[in-house]
Formats: sequence, structure tokens, C-alpha cells
Amino acid sequence: MSVADSPLQRHLATAVVVKLALLAVLWFVFVRDAHVAVDTEQTAAHVSGVPPGPGAKP
Repeated sequence: MSVADSPLQRHLATAVVVKLALLAVLWFVFVRDAHVAVDTEQTAAHVSGVPPGPGAKP
């Protein structure tokens, strides 16, 4: 049985393709240019469990 044989399978396949296309558009519009600054010292302190020194940002 191929996808073209069943209207339900065709409908579900179409719905999945449309949803993936919409997700791609939403990602492209809202997430693509979002950049996160990473402070290596703060990340290392967080991973190692060492409390940050005085004057460190929370």
C-alpha cells in the first residue's frame, strides 16, 4: 500500500509536511539570529561547583 492509496495516509503526510515547513519558517524568523554570549570562567565555575568569586555576576 503506497501513500497515494489511502486518503488518510495522504492527509497525515500532508499535515506533517506542513507542520515541518511552519517550524522551519518560525525557526528562520525568530531563532536563527539569536546568539548567546558564553563566559568561559563562569561556565567552568558552574560545572565544577566552585562558587564564583567576589564581584561575579549572578
